Amino acid sequence: MDDYLKLGHMELIPENEIDVPACSSFYLPHHPVPNKNGDKFRVVFDGSAKSSSGISLNDKLMVGPQLQTDLTTLLLRFRMHKIAITTDIEKMYRQITLHDSDFQRIVWRNSPFEPIQDFRLTRIAYGTASVPYLAIKCLQQLALNESNNFPLASKAALKDFYVDDLMAGANSLSEALELQNQLTQMVSSARLVLRKWASNCSKLLNSINSDMSLSNTSLNINNDDTVKTLGILWHPASDVFYFKITPLSFEGTLTERTLLSTIAKTFDPLGWLSPITIQYKTIMQRLWKQQLKWDERVPTDIKLEWEQLANDVQFVKDIKIPRFLLVDSDNLFHLFGFSDASEKAYAAAIYCRSVSYTGKINVQLIIAKTRVAPLKTVSLPRLELCGALFRWKTFVANRVAKIQTLSSATQWHHISGSANPADLVTRGLSSSTLLTSIWLCGPKFLHETFPFQTDSSVPALNDAVPEESISRPTHLGTSTRVPPRESCRRTCRERMGSTFRHKHLYTFHKFWDINDDGVLTWEDFRQLAEKYTKIQRRGKLDEDVFKRWESILGKWWDELTHHADFNKDAVVEFDEWLRFFHNLGTQTKSHKELPDFLQTYLQLFFFIMDSNKDGLFCVKDYKKYLTAHNMDVTRAKECFDCMLNVSNDLHFIGCDAAAILPGVS
Repeated sequence: MDDYLKLGHMELIPENEIDVPACSSFYLPHHPVPNKNGDKFRVVFDGSAKSSSGISLNDKLMVGPQLQTDLTTLLLRFRMHKIAITTDIEKMYRQITLHDSDFQRIVWRNSPFEPIQDFRLTRIAYGTASVPYLAIKCLQQLALNESNNFPLASKAALKDFYVDDLMAGANSLSEALELQNQLTQMVSSARLVLRKWASNCSKLLNSINSDMSLSNTSLNINNDDTVKTLGILWHPASDVFYFKITPLSFEGTLTERTLLSTIAKTFDPLGWLSPITIQYKTIMQRLWKQQLKWDERVPTDIKLEWEQLANDVQFVKDIKIPRFLLVDSDNLFHLFGFSDASEKAYAAAIYCRSVSYTGKINVQLIIAKTRVAPLKTVSLPRLELCGALFRWKTFVANRVAKIQTLSSATQWHHISGSANPADLVTRGLSSSTLLTSIWLCGPKFLHETFPFQTDSSVPALNDAVPEESISRPTHLGTSTRVPPRESCRRTCRERMGSTFRHKHLYTFHKFWDINDDGVLTWEDFRQLAEKYTKIQRRGKLDEDVFKRWESILGKWWDELTHHADFNKDAVVEFDEWLRFFHNLGTQTKSHKELPDFLQTYLQLFFFIMDSNKDGLFCVKDYKKYLTAHNMDVTRAKECFDCMLNVSNDLHFIGCDAAAILPGVS
């Protein structure tokens, strides 16, 4: 507290200013927080403490928008520099002056023999809700104000600071020296001081005072040293990342609470330890499934598994990850992604493969993400891009739509499990085995020259989709699987039963029966041409487009009467309609064998229903289509669900808009 007074970070309130309206001031409780050695203290102020009004200062303070660069992004960018530079701002929060200092009043006395005095803090205080925003905003505003004078430093301050820690770099010594010089001058203009400089380049450190550098001391990259016990460390001399290890506890009573507390201490923002940490996640999920209480003893099998993991974690300290991703700063590099899924988890990992001009190849793990399988049983995410299935659940369909939006099918290849690093994550791996696996440096073929020799063939799929097979327990304690359907032809015959006929073929018939007289005639198709023209032109009847639609639907009508007008009277009655589709169900095996007009209609039907053009359609799209055809939408949800249930073996049909819609190029 004497330090606060000497530096002017708090001031004694004059007697004539102490008594002010309650709405114009606030008194903050405060307490000391010691460091790990217990020889130094940091004063923390409790902005969440409520006054006699029942309201705290933090209740009234605005937190401010998120300004902080994501730590994952910051670390990835840090790995792209040939020369790395780190530093931090000395007592950053204590350098930001606050105007409304009466809202940060405290009471204090140096000894019990002195009277209590009223002080007010003149700097932003630890423990108040707005502090992170105010500190970061001031630093960013400084960078913007000085962008013309210090362009390199300004860019680094805006993108490479994590609160008060800078993790930046350069690709040459001259650029690194200029960056260091600009940073020092820029922060000095705001009376800030940079200290704890570190770099993998000793020549850069020679230009810095020895008392302001860390020399070869490791840098602890962690967002909360008071909580985390497993953090990423960077050793500048060897320029590698490694992990600080605290042994996992398994002494005493092991409960869900103690397990979760221990697991939460694992700090791995880039997923480098994913094959290990996924085992922690699956253990917790198994406990949640058993619905144990927080302080209830865990089952013996889980306790034994946890003890094995605890004994094995000691080898994590031997894992070393090079900081610099590339061979050189200007060499060619490619990104390779791997993914895999199991019944327990699914994962993805991305590797950087860089090649120097001399042909040297370097492969490094960039980032990995893992998820345990959802508690509610769903289909495994299928990533084969040979076609989309109607029976996909929302969980899978949404992800496939996203994949198709962000990438093309030519970018995806099948790879055997032994060469797939993501397979290690879905199965879990001990830390001792991780050191000798393909996890950190990627599969062998990435270290070879192009073209790669990999197994890119996709395994043939059975009629029954594997992940849709449901295991059902029997009374004997074993399990059996539902047998696959015998054939697509039998399935089609089953669908021709009365339920399908009356619920679906009748609805399909009404789509084309525009005048609602119970039969299909050419007049219905002519009116349908008008309707499709208005749908395409958003309510307008364009004559040219209408003539093209009339020509297309004329061909449909000719082909329909050829197949379905059994009486040859230019009218297709509902009984003839049913007979026509019954014949299709018994004589065709796939949509490719359907008459041309039906194949085109199915493509058009999908294209129009898919209102947001994401490659899939949902019940919302279905309702829009029904409304456009003046159909009743009361039972649309029920009909849509039923349609999905009876379409188990149908595939989504792609649509070429330019080939179907007149006037679309």
